[in-house]
Amino acid sequence: MAENAGFVAENDRDSRVEAALSDYQNIRTSDSQNDGGSSFLYSNPLPGPVDPLPNHGSNGTAKVSEVSDGFSAGVAKFDMADPESAVPRKKGPYAGMPKEVLLQYSEQPLWVGLRWFFLVIFIVAGLGLIAWTVFVIMTSPSCLPWWQDTVIYQIYPRSFKDSDGDGIGDIKGIHEKLGYLENLGVKTVWLSPIFPSPMKDFGYDVSDYTGIWETFGTLDDFQQLLDDMHERGMKLILDFVPNHTSDQHEWFNKSRAREDPFSDYYVWKDCSDDDDGDGIPDIPPTNWRSVFTESMWQRDEMRGQCYLHQFLVEQPDLNMTNVNVQQALTDALRTWLARGVDGFRVDAIAHGLEEPTYSRNAPDDPCVAQDNCRSDQYYTQLHNYTFEYDPEKLHEIIQGWRDDAFAEYSNEPEKYRFMVTEVYLEPQRLTRYYGDDRVEADFPFNFQLISGASKYGNLPGWELTGTRTRELVNSWLKEVPLAPTRRWPNWVLGNHDNHRLPNRFNPEYAKAMIMLLLMLPGTPTTYYGEEIGMSDITPELGKTQDPFCPDSGDPTLNSGTFFETCRDYERSPMQWDSSEPNAGFSNNLNATEPYDWTTWLPVNEDYKQGVNVEDEEAESTSTLSMYKALVGMRGLNHLAIHRGWFCYVLANRDTFAFVRELEGAPGYLVTMNLGDQPITDDYFQQDLGLPLEGTVAVSTGMDRNGDTVQLNKLHLAVGEGLVIEYATGHNVHKHESLQEGQDCYIFAEKAYVNFMGILSNFRVE
Repeated sequence: MAENAGFVAENDRDSRVEAALSDYQNIRTSDSQNDGGSSFLYSNPLPGPVDPLPNHGSNGTAKVSEVSDGFSAGVAKFDMADPESAVPRKKGPYAGMPKEVLLQYSEQPLWVGLRWFFLVIFIVAGLGLIAWTVFVIMTSPSCLPWWQDTVIYQIYPRSFKDSDGDGIGDIKGIHEKLGYLENLGVKTVWLSPIFPSPMKDFGYDVSDYTGIWETFGTLDDFQQLLDDMHERGMKLILDFVPNHTSDQHEWFNKSRAREDPFSDYYVWKDCSDDDDGDGIPDIPPTNWRSVFTESMWQRDEMRGQCYLHQFLVEQPDLNMTNVNVQQALTDALRTWLARGVDGFRVDAIAHGLEEPTYSRNAPDDPCVAQDNCRSDQYYTQLHNYTFEYDPEKLHEIIQGWRDDAFAEYSNEPEKYRFMVTEVYLEPQRLTRYYGDDRVEADFPFNFQLISGASKYGNLPGWELTGTRTRELVNSWLKEVPLAPTRRWPNWVLGNHDNHRLPNRFNPEYAKAMIMLLLMLPGTPTTYYGEEIGMSDITPELGKTQDPFCPDSGDPTLNSGTFFETCRDYERSPMQWDSSEPNAGFSNNLNATEPYDWTTWLPVNEDYKQGVNVEDEEAESTSTLSMYKALVGMRGLNHLAIHRGWFCYVLANRDTFAFVRELEGAPGYLVTMNLGDQPITDDYFQQDLGLPLEGTVAVSTGMDRNGDTVQLNKLHLAVGEGLVIEYATGHNVHKHESLQEGQDCYIFAEKAYVNFMGILSNFRVE
């Protein structure tokens, strides 16, 4: 059989042979009638593969002795290009057609039109895809800058890790634990002061703005730490203390001696003598009380005048109106920025300026007349002349640092230099530190979850209800500027000046508060040890380190002057493991008088009960495991939490609940029980667009992760919190009853369109 015989069905062979013979007979009849009786040369205009005729020879001679119905054809001879072409095929193109036939069909109008049609479709689709890509790029929000896409982890250097056995933490100790921080998911570390200092206020009395305190290490140690952090993709920010220096600073010594240009570097005023020898002039220039002492004025016999100190006597205030002082501080910033530091936390900046005549007495706080003042005498006065005095000038100074040193070192990609300010103010005034039309601070620290409406101090535990928590959260969110530039919120639950979480709130709520911190929109700041649930130590009278600790009172009480002012409680060493005597913080075994412990502050004894890093890393239900899981939820794999909407869902005495969502991505319901009894809530019945069920992504006990839960009957134990993932498409923020700026907020740039979820996923890193 010929090679192309496969194109003909075998069961059709006989009928087609008969048809061919019939055609051949007709041809012969027609041929015999032609003049001359010449033989017929057969040529099929549309040749195609057929089976060969039977009994034909190689020369094309067909011997047909008999056909059906007794027809005798005899011997016929005919010439043809392809003998098999004698079997015609049905009309139209077919598989395996020769090139010549294909070309013949390809020129027909139908096929020419089809080719042009598909070419035009291809070109239009390609141009459309290019246009869509350009549109997405042009209209999509930019990636979050590093200081928004991070958790800030505060380290109090004295208490983090001792590398040399002297009982005091140091830079090498921090370097040793970088792997732990990286594994924790922390991308940014803030170090409390590491500069040379007499340590009267543990580093906030700076004697050299550009060096390293020798007990902490050397500049080489610091540079190695910084370089290693950058290699790991981490950032480092330092404290900057512009309001005051140590009385041991070179500037102050030269100012006392009236050496130019340092003579007016500090605030000096004529004053009376100090006849009783307490350092305070008999008649101070004003009645202003210091944060730490009875008066802000201290007489200096060398200069024969009084200097101003809003904090310790050993912390004289700089004259921030002096342009030379401003330049010297800017130069100090520039020094550290040139070394590669990624930003600064600006300490106590609201104290930077005072009433310029230094002659007006401070009025009493209304609490005096109401007889309900706190025990700390500082709060008996209104500090209108020393706290946030002349705010326009103050913001001008901060803006100068931003426009000068920070801008100079923020030009390189991924080298943006960050600034956060520390000011205890109500949100309406605090948000001014964001700047107006220009960026001032990237954000001011938000202490609403620490102190509520009070300037200093701790939020009373009884205020931690679902309703009160919503008020505190909303008091900040509603004030964060959205125009002319959308600004970024932040949250702080603890620091070196405030009691630890289990001692400020009911300890059962501590995990839920960490969940709240990490799931709210914005940048959270964690104080070292929060991730393992560290609590306060109990100081001993006569054995305290903080100069703010009173000489009397009962340290065991959770109220009163001692508890409100002493800061030793929250500064104890980090608890790394269960080894004695110092929980892995230090191997020092030599106690120093008058203390009976071998570290600068005693280690909390609960490290022996599992409150330490090593034990908690091995326990899947620990606070540390929960913390890591929650930090992991803030990444790009969870876009709704990374940069999505925030909407309140439920707030009452027991429950605080909200959602984080973004179109095209799964949403998350975050809920916590802040009451004193187990609760069951029905979120489906609220008709806000939530689905009937979801999956627990993280629970405070880490024991319900992965569970499917019904949102119409969601059970929570006392202090329990859940992060529940629900399917894409349930957009609570679009519900007609919720309003942006009141019930819902978004602080990253919003996508302009959403096509099958493409933009929502394309618009971030």
